[in-house]
Amino acid sequence: MKHINIIPAAVLCGVGLSVLAAPLQAQAVKAPVVAARGARKTVQTVVGSGISGLPYYCALKNLPSTARGKFIPVLPASLPAGQANAVKQVVLKAKQERAVRSRLFLSVGSSLYREEILKGYHLPFNYIEGFYLRRIHPYLAKPSYTSDGDKNILFRGMHLTPDELTEVMLKGFSPSTSNWNTGTDGRAAVSFSSSSVEAAHYIFQQGFKKNGIGVVFKVRRSPNMVPGMSRLYNSTKTIYYSYEDIAPENIVDVLVWGEYGLERLEDIIRKAADGKIRPHTVWTGQFDGLFSR
Repeated sequence: MKHINIIPAAVLCGVGLSVLAAPLQAQAVKAPVVAARGARKTVQTVVGSGISGLPYYCALKNLPSTARGKFIPVLPASLPAGQANAVKQVVLKAKQERAVRSRLFLSVGSSLYREEILKGYHLPFNYIEGFYLRRIHPYLAKPSYTSDGDKNILFRGMHLTPDELTEVMLKGFSPSTSNWNTGTDGRAAVSFSSSSVEAAHYIFQQGFKKNGIGVVFKVRRSPNMVPGMSRLYNSTKTIYYSYEDIAPENIVDVLVWGEYGLERLEDIIRKAADGKIRPHTVWTGQFDGLFSR
């Protein structure tokens, strides 16, 4: 496999592409569709083949907000139906490509910056157990989780190693790798919640894992994700199950448990590239007193 160097990518995403912003913005004002295509070609030319998959995604993310909106093609009302459909297909393909490149950025970044991520986000045994005993266990008998409100999004909380995180980003989820069937129809299923808080709390109900970090996946809901029917195990009506595989392209975002709660993995990778990761020991020792003799 060809080695992908994400260091130049981080520089390009964080600084280099800002140089492109001004000329790209000027193009965008003149012709949105042409500018979007031109921007993509320009960025790909600049980076060549050394950072496969990252450039266009990074370019769009780093454009000023005033310019970024110009890259969303606006179809004139008078555009013939055939041309409008053709342009829509181009836009759809671009969105799909950006989603693939986004996952590539996260999976490659989480592998390359594995040690930095563990340095800042590893959850030690005392923290896992202490958080569970203080913040979750007292409320299990009468949970009060509420949906985040987006009917198109569900969340899945997991305690994973960085390597396992990369695997999920590349393969998605499957009931075949899950032994969870509490509250289901008896079959193994992949469980989700419409509450990001509830999903985050599941991180702390899976026990300690060496080199584990807390991850919440933000997933696009499909018709195959059905509400749990058990009144006992789904009293909050926030739990959903999928009895079918969930493709990786349905992962919308990845959040990691940190000092102040959930933090986007994308932002963590950028901090790691800049050498700005703080040691987790700054905050994960808060429950150590519970286990001292």
